[in-house]
Amino acid sequence: MYASVRRYRVNPEQLWELMRRVDEEFAPLVEELDGFMSYQAIECERGTVLSVTICRDQEAVERSAEIAAEWMRTELNDLALARVESLAGEVGVGRAQAAILEPAHAPR
Repeated sequence: MYASVRRYRVNPEQLWELMRRVDEEFAPLVEELDGFMSYQAIECERGTVLSVTICRDQEAVERSAEIAAEWMRTELNDLALARVESLAGEVGVGRAQAAILEPAHAPR
């Protein structure tokens, strides 16, 4: 398994609009990726968002980062959003319970 972790800064007033779009538009794109396993977008502190993508192989996780960059460039140019950091690597330890398979959604 491989993971991609990306950190973003967004105008705090636009945070939930970003999360709504990620939920409705971006997550379905990355879900279709061959090798996709999981995706989470996490509000860490006001204006900071982490995304975590887990895929079966390195190629898929690299493709997920490319899809994210392209989607940001074409679909989010009206938001004050910046990618601060992007890291990827092989998962060394992982655990999950069945509840992780239940989708979480941004507030509407």
